[in-house]
Amino acid sequence: MEKLLKKSNVRKRLCSIYKGYAGTFFLISITIVSNIIICFCQPLVRTFLFDKGIICGNWKVILFSSGIMIFFFFFDGINNYLQLYCSFKIRNVTNYRMVSAGLKKIMRLNTNKINEKGALTFVENLRADANTISGIADKNIIVLISNLFGIIGGVIGLFALNWKLTLLSLFIMSFKIIHTSYFAHLQKKMFRKHIQIRAQMTSFANNISLNIRNIKLWNLYPKIHKKLRFISRSEINILFKLQLTNESQITINNGIDLLLNISIYIVGTLFYLDGKITVGELMAFLSSIGLISVPIALVSYLKNEFAKIAPSLERLDSLMALEDEYTCETKKEKLSFVPSVISFSDVSFSNNKKKILSGISFSINKGERIAIWGRNGAGKSTLINLLLRLSTPTSGKICFDNFSVEEFDIDSYRNIFSYVSQDQIFFDETVEENLFLSHKEDLEKMIDFIPNSLMFDKDFFQKQMVANGSNFSGGERQKIALLRATTKRGHILILDEATANYDQQSVVEYDQYISDISSAYDYVFLITHNIGELQLVDKVIVLDQGRLQEIVTPAEFMSKYEKHNEREDLFL
Repeated sequence: MEKLLKKSNVRKRLCSIYKGYAGTFFLISITIVSNIIICFCQPLVRTFLFDKGIICGNWKVILFSSGIMIFFFFFDGINNYLQLYCSFKIRNVTNYRMVSAGLKKIMRLNTNKINEKGALTFVENLRADANTISGIADKNIIVLISNLFGIIGGVIGLFALNWKLTLLSLFIMSFKIIHTSYFAHLQKKMFRKHIQIRAQMTSFANNISLNIRNIKLWNLYPKIHKKLRFISRSEINILFKLQLTNESQITINNGIDLLLNISIYIVGTLFYLDGKITVGELMAFLSSIGLISVPIALVSYLKNEFAKIAPSLERLDSLMALEDEYTCETKKEKLSFVPSVISFSDVSFSNNKKKILSGISFSINKGERIAIWGRNGAGKSTLINLLLRLSTPTSGKICFDNFSVEEFDIDSYRNIFSYVSQDQIFFDETVEENLFLSHKEDLEKMIDFIPNSLMFDKDFFQKQMVANGSNFSGGERQKIALLRATTKRGHILILDEATANYDQQSVVEYDQYISDISSAYDYVFLITHNIGELQLVDKVIVLDQGRLQEIVTPAEFMSKYEKHNEREDLFL
């Protein structure tokens, strides 16, 4: 019963994916009906050719029958072109839609969920699954399905020739169907295992790309090669088993075909000797038996494709079922005001049962500039992630005035933030295009408002950046990131270790710039280890081991810093 439900679910999912192509499938159905008619007529035309033409030496019949078969050939060619058009349209558009929907889902996943596997793993799995599922609309599959329906016409035509030989043929070919189903079941298990191995390989490649620096510094080449060898051997073993299964299936198919032909030869000869069949009917039967034996043999190929699709559908459905930022977002209102107060009320956050933040409560008034200070791992970045709604509190709530931030539409909510972090992401575009990511603005007008501390030559803005901006210095990347935040013109500025790659002179210029522009923002949050930056803020929120240690003024903090500057329990 469980197997039947799974098969039914696969069919339902495929129907839901391809339900928008009714017109295209109608065109395919026309080609299938045409193929049924051709398969029905071919045995009759061949019988007519042999009995009335070749045996009797009647050239008119021979030429007429040949003309009909030529017509069938060209008509079949037209069918093939129509099927190619339909296949191309369905497969590529469906693939695009699945990848588009999947990418939208991945980009909206909780950041913790993405970090578990890595974004690359999610994307590579999505592409592989979309290719596999859309492969059901491949031209070869459509032609195969057309041939399978052609069995109907072929069987009717063969029954018209000799019903006894046809029943014998169908009985023998039933063994093909049985063994094909058995091998398809084996291959489905192997395909599922292969998908898991490919996912391991993708995750492995993702880890290498993220840790290439550590691999070099720690000389991890032997460990990497050992892991690669293990995954590769697993994949080779499963591919060998698949190949062995395919070869075994082909061998058994060929054996059944041999048994079928020998049986037709023996029984057909006995029927001819008894006068129950003519030479032309026997020859036509032998030449037309392929109309049903070949498509049945190809059923194994079709079953293999469905065996591949089932695990891919399961993984794609698992992805689409993950909770994302849009879950229950449909009725939420857009944020249309700047809050007078931002408050954290008993906010806690855990990740994988590990407590990161515990019982955080504080309020920030409009116009205040805040520094968040603490040791590495104290929870500073987590606090900001919660404010940006990149993560969701395990308990407690964050409010804008008296409204929970969860009540607002996620996109309109994030639009009020301008964010700069230590590690910024840049796209393979010009500097100017990286500045104006979500909107277009006149660069000439923007230049007039850029302070000297962040100013570049005009030609600099047209330089091409490679992925992650690796062709620029760390200081240049950080300045570009800061400029990008200002072009967004949000109401809340968040600077997360924004001066990490600055030299001392740049830090001084940066401090002056923040002092100059902070009045343009309703709130400013600084995550910093730079004591000098504290002069830019009104309050310092001190975190220690995920708890709020205290909220002090910069002067109070500096006083405490002087007293503890040589102790290990300093808030650094």
